[in-house]
Amino acid sequence: MKTKRLTILVLVLSFFALADAWYLADTALEGKVPTCEVAAFSNCAEVAQSAFARPLGIPLGVYGAMFAAVIFMLAAMALLVPERRLYRAMFVLSSAAAVGSVGLIGIQLFIIHATCIYCFIFELLSFALLGATFALRRRTRPHSA
Repeated sequence: MKTKRLTILVLVLSFFALADAWYLADTALEGKVPTCEVAAFSNCAEVAQSAFARPLGIPLGVYGAMFAAVIFMLAAMALLVPERRLYRAMFVLSSAAAVGSVGLIGIQLFIIHATCIYCFIFELLSFALLGATFALRRRTRPHSA
């Protein structure tokens, strides 16, 4: 896949991640819980009200929205000015988000014993962003001769 197409993919994935995280952040900041109608993921309220939902007193959705917004902006900038450092920054941030997502999935499954569809969507998008930014990073890395 060409660099421009991969960058557009990162832009689209980060847009969806931003929308998902924004919803989670907005509901948490309003003191509400996400509505969840999917049977296998019927414990969104339990996840959203757990002790793990607000590190440093800030809802996790806020952190997710900030991450997705930064990735979105970096991808938009890379479309205009394709520089290796932008691709590297996207890869580093996506790596951190993917590691955090693994931890959050573990917390949901093994500590809280409840799952949230919105959280899983964001985590899946984090992994997809990692894959896309990894491909971008490899494509734009200088080749040694």
